[in-house]
Amino acid sequence: PELKRNQKCLAALAAGAWIVSPAFATACQACGTVVDAEPFELESARFWRLKRNETGAGAFNGLSFTIVARGWDEPPSRDDIAAIIKAGGGSLKTSSSQADIVISGKRTSTASSSVHSQLKRGALCVTSMYIVDWLAKPHSNLEEHVLAGSGQKNEAVTAAETARGAGQQFEPESSISL
Repeated sequence: PELKRNQKCLAALAAGAWIVSPAFATACQACGTVVDAEPFELESARFWRLKRNETGAGAFNGLSFTIVARGWDEPPSRDDIAAIIKAGGGSLKTSSSQADIVISGKRTSTASSSVHSQLKRGALCVTSMYIVDWLAKPHSNLEEHVLAGSGQKNEAVTAAETARGAGQQFEPESSISL
């Protein structure tokens, strides 16, 4: 089954919600009752649901984000990213407040004043696909989404990436498309 990377699906992943394949509804209908959902659960959803059960927190718990509007040229939208972050327990900061991660468009220069001041304070500057792949590919390396000239990962980002299993082997059972 294919999971769409839209705001609703990504927010559900971030929150650790159940996401099952359409075959679940078919199986329930065929049996005339609700069947066990676990065999129909999508792999990335299972990862985040079990992580939430283990920690009691969403995918972005403890992380703060600043979203820079300039240079935004890819889906999901700025508003969708904000909703996804909030669903996962992350907090949004203004550009004048310290954030762990700054999300901007690929065309935004890390030398722009709003981004540069965050980088000087230790923020990591990434594209929106960093958030998408954080959720859709729980164990993947996200370096391709880090913008050139970005700072080093601070302790909060490093700990969160380690907790999501960055660099560990993970083979999803389902494909996820945008």
